[in-house]
Amino acid sequence: MDNLQTVQDCFKKKKSFWESMSYNVEFFPSAEGYLIVELECQLWTQTKVNSLSDYQSNEKHLSSTDIKINHLKQIKIVGEFNSNETTEICIDKVVLHLREYLTSLMVSQLEFKFPLIFSRVARKRIKEQENSFTVVSYAIKGNSTLFLKFLKMANNDKTASSIFQILSNNNYDQRLDMI
Repeated sequence: MDNLQTVQDCFKKKKSFWESMSYNVEFFPSAEGYLIVELECQLWTQTKVNSLSDYQSNEKHLSSTDIKINHLKQIKIVGEFNSNETTEICIDKVVLHLREYLTSLMVSQLEFKFPLIFSRVARKRIKEQENSFTVVSYAIKGNSTLFLKFLKMANNDKTASSIFQILSNNNYDQRLDMI
């Protein structure tokens, strides 16, 4: 088995990490020898994003600074492992370094920049409360304005980050096992 297949198999073993965040996930090698991790979001479907974007653009009373909906279609992270070992690379070391790199990237960058995409806590909160906020918004306003404001609040809530949860809660048991 080649090294890329071994890394791919390690990712596949942790597929449940991405599934717990409402993603369908596929892993496959590229022709150039990279491993591609393809995530299909089940929480933010294209239909839902289009609906929210359409509503936002039709609302005259929302200023452009109130709520802005962006949709991240693709993020490309290229990591190369360079080793000065003259013998065969120990794949266990590669996996260990890759795990450390991805966990660091997730908790120090991705969760803060794209919390509704990469924060497990933020995504869980949205999933659990989405229907309630939609119903309340329509009951009070007759439209989804309040739901859009709820999304903005959830996006700006830094307590939804893993690092905040780890530092403030001794019982936080969510492991970041992506690989």
